[in-house]
Amino acid sequence: MGDLVARIIREGVAQGSFQVQDVQTTARAISGMISFTFTWWRHDRRLSRDEAADFYAEMALRAVGLEND
Repeated sequence: MGDLVARIIREGVAQGSFQVQDVQTTARAISGMISFTFTWWRHDRRLSRDEAADFYAEMALRAVGLEND
């Protein structure tokens, strides 16, 4: 998964859409967020599935220099 995320980030940087200092480290961080969620998210938690997805998506966008408006 990390290679795919890194490729997406590299393409975004090349297009001028993303501002990232270190593509590999950013890709690892985003991949970690994606793969770690299954270990803690449960139906009875504070965040619904959609709320958790939106929260993580917003963090990933910020990691590549974007903000979700």
